[in-house]
Amino acid sequence: MQKNLHLSHDNYFFDIFIRNCNQFTSQENKFVVYIEKDAQTKHVKSNQAIIAEWGSQNFQNAVGDLEKYKAVYIHFLTPKLVNFVLKLPHSVTLVMVFWGSEVFSLKVFFKF
Repeated sequence: MQKNLHLSHDNYFFDIFIRNCNQFTSQENKFVVYIEKDAQTKHVKSNQAIIAEWGSQNFQNAVGDLEKYKAVYIHFLTPKLVNFVLKLPHSVTLVMVFWGSEVFSLKVFFKF
C-alpha cells in the first residue's frame, strides 16, 4: 500500500489532525513536521510525527522518495514550500490543506 505524506510546520492543530487521521482512516500516513535550524517544536508532541530541520539531510531522509507516495498533503502553504510543491512528481496527488491563517498572513491583506 502506498503511503500519504503529510508535511506541516509546527502548529497547535497538527497533533489533533494526526490523532483524527489515525482514528478515522485506514490509509497509511507519514507525518513530517519541518522546523527552522536550531529550533525546537512548541506544539507538535505526537510520537508519530517526524521532526526535521527544513532542507537538512534529516529532512530529506524523513521525506524520502516522493514518487513512492500516493498523495502529498501540504498543511499550511508557505513560500518555503512552493519550490517543494513545484518539484513533486506528476504521478503524486497534491492535496492542499488550508487552516486559514496562511491566507491572512499574505501581504495583500495588510492593507485592510
